[in-house]
Amino acid sequence: MHRVCLDLPEDLLGAVQRLAGKDGVSTPVWMVRTLRERIAAEDERMSADRRRHPRIPVGLKGSIRMNGSGVTSAAGVHDVSLGGVWLSVGQPHGQEPDVTALLQRGAVFELVFSLPGGGRPVLLHCQVVRRSAGEKAHVGARLLTAEWNSLNGLHAFVERSVAAAGEVNSV
Repeated sequence: MHRVCLDLPEDLLGAVQRLAGKDGVSTPVWMVRTLRERIAAEDERMSADRRRHPRIPVGLKGSIRMNGSGVTSAAGVHDVSLGGVWLSVGQPHGQEPDVTALLQRGAVFELVFSLPGGGRPVLLHCQVVRRSAGEKAHVGARLLTAEWNSLNGLHAFVERSVAAAGEVNSV
């Protein structure tokens, strides 16, 4: 542990003391906690910025089929990129086997969904790289392979979305 001394303007010191008191901690504890939270948020932002492909937020319905077992389930597709997808899968009552239990890190599955604007359904072969549990399984998966038409359609959608976001951001 290292000691750091700061000369703070009186108004800033007063604000920090009020916030620390509101949280029920001492001023030094509040400052360390706040710095840790800010550093963690920055680390998270920097991690997201290192992605090779831009993620496009979507709210699409799709379906997955687990390789090997053939178990299928509905899925909510939350974002897509040329590198992968973020989706959620809930376990329908009474369905066996439990598809959410099969979606463990490393598991391979097929995802089928339609992009906004119609066209042919997109079929992607994906692998689970991260997962959070809960009532629904939230899954981050990387793209392994795709049919040419699926990959071409996804690429065109991502390019249009990035261009549209650039136009919005440049206004």
